[in-house]
Order: sequence, then structure tokens, then C-alpha cells
Amino acid sequence: MSDDDFGPFGSGFEEEEIDFQKDFRSEEEVTAPEYPPEGIYHASLQTVDCSGKSFPGVVFLTFEILAGNVDGQEGKILRYPIWPVSTEARNPEAAKKRWKKTVLRLMLALGLRKPGEFPTVHFNDEWWMSLEGKQCIVRVTHQLQSRTSESGKKNEWISAVIANRNDFFTIGDEAVKDIPIDKEAARIGGYLGVSSESI
Repeated sequence: MSDDDFGPFGSGFEEEEIDFQKDFRSEEEVTAPEYPPEGIYHASLQTVDCSGKSFPGVVFLTFEILAGNVDGQEGKILRYPIWPVSTEARNPEAAKKRWKKTVLRLMLALGLRKPGEFPTVHFNDEWWMSLEGKQCIVRVTHQLQSRTSESGKKNEWISAVIANRNDFFTIGDEAVKDIPIDKEAARIGGYLGVSSESI
């Protein structure tokens, strides 16, 4: 089989006409970055990866934007890593407490606990996976990232990140009450009328 037998999307596709206008309405949509602008967004936790394949012990949360205070960002994706406590931490107990605060804030934002509740949780894969489909409000900021290759070349890029645990909010939180949300998604998820307080 020659390369000519493969269509633009790989094996099994014949020659076909591609209508780009179905997906793009303006040049801005083509040139816009895949990451969302800085803003505050209603988001759904789509997937949880606790396999450790990328980094041992890290839990990766993937959020999809549903609505927010910047128009046209629906469907864009954000990844948030929850890093394990380092075995080389200078103060292991303080590091464990920071990890616990992050998880408690996330649980509050996702509606898994109420203010003042501090439950005992067994953090296994099943528990992490049970978070999929939950919703919250997140604040997104931009950070300049960099990495130096083995050859010494420095690469830099912009990442859209949820910078810390205080960037998670419950739907209905007074701090983000004016942020547009996807009301239908929030209603289906049982989030309308819920409020929260900060840790």
C-alpha cells in the first residue's frame, strides 16, 4: 500500500472534500491559541488520570470549560495536577498538610463536602474516578513556562493554569456569583442554589 492510499485522517479514509467553514467562521478562530484567556470559568471535571504513567503519584484532573466571563471559550480544556508529597520534603508534615488543604478545597468546590465538614477519605483510584462529571468554578491565569533541553536550548511557552487551591470555587459562591454559568449543566448536576466559603 502506498502513501497515496491514505487519506488526510489516516488509514481507511478515501479521497474526500473537507469543508473548513463547518469548523471555522473567522481567521481569529484559526490563529487563537488552544488555551483559554485569563478569566473565571464554569468547568466540568471530564477525566481523572491517577495511573501515574506521566509522573508517578500525580493525579491529573482534566476540566472542560462550559461558560465564563470570557466569551467563546466553551469546550477548551485545562489540566490540573495534584502532586504527591515529596519524600525529600524539608518539612514532610507541612507538605502533607498543604496536600490535604488542596484536596479539601477541591472537594468543597465540587460539592463533595460542606463548609466545616472534614471527612475521612480513602484516596484510592475508585474515589478519584468518582469525581468525573462534577462541576465547579475555576480562575485561570497565564504563566510563562520554560524547559532547557539536554543540548542547552531553552524553550518557552505560555500555559493557562489553575494556579493554586484558592482558584477553585463552588457554583454559587459569593466571590464568583456574577460569573456566567451553563445553567442547564448546573441544574442537571444538582448545583444550582449551592454556596461555599473559603478554607
